[in-house]
Amino acid sequence: MKRAGEGNPDKWPMVRKGGWMALESKTKGIVLNRVPFDASGNPVGISQVDFIEGMTVYDTTNNTMKIYTTRDSGTTYGWYEMKIQTCPN
Repeated sequence: MKRAGEGNPDKWPMVRKGGWMALESKTKGIVLNRVPFDASGNPVGISQVDFIEGMTVYDTTNNTMKIYTTRDSGTTYGWYEMKIQTCPN
C-alpha cells in the first residue's frame, strides 16, 4: 500500500496515539485465536475473569471477529462484532 511512513502527508500510522495495532495489506493475513461462543455470548474455554479490554478473537459459532470492549465509557463490557471497515481501500 506504500502509504505508511514519515514521508507521507498523513504520517499514518505514526499519528495514532496509545495502544494501536495498525495492520494493512492486500496480500497478507492475520490468524486470530478461533473459539466457539456459548449461548450467553461468551467464548468457550476462556474464563470471564481473564477477559481483557481489547481482546480479539474469531467466533467460530457465529463466523465473525469479536472484540471485548465497552460502548458506555467503561460501565459495562461485552463481546462486540467487528463488521464495518474503517480504513480506506
